[in-house]
Amino acid sequence: PEKLHASAVPALQRLPLAVKKQIKEEIFGPQVTTHPLFMHISSQDGDLHRNLCSRAMEEERISIGEEVFHVGMQAEYMYFITGGELRYTFMYGADEGAPLFEGE
Repeated sequence: PEKLHASAVPALQRLPLAVKKQIKEEIFGPQVTTHPLFMHISSQDGDLHRNLCSRAMEEERISIGEEVFHVGMQAEYMYFITGGELRYTFMYGADEGAPLFEGE
């Protein structure tokens, strides 16, 4: 089943800020805490974790064959795969690569 993007629900935009923060924490919290750093932040500072989820996280859909980043590109974002597959190629133009799946 297709996941519903929050921007497709206009009523969410009218909710109080505190409620929107809580919703974003519910949506993004389980994914970000798969990473040890964010798990530590979550266990030590709930407010920081909530702010990370509400201010620094956003959902992005990637199309089949779309390039997310390439060799030599400076990293600006961290990606958490929540569905589908992303192929990570180690060398530019190389055919071999490592598939990454949900939670990796």
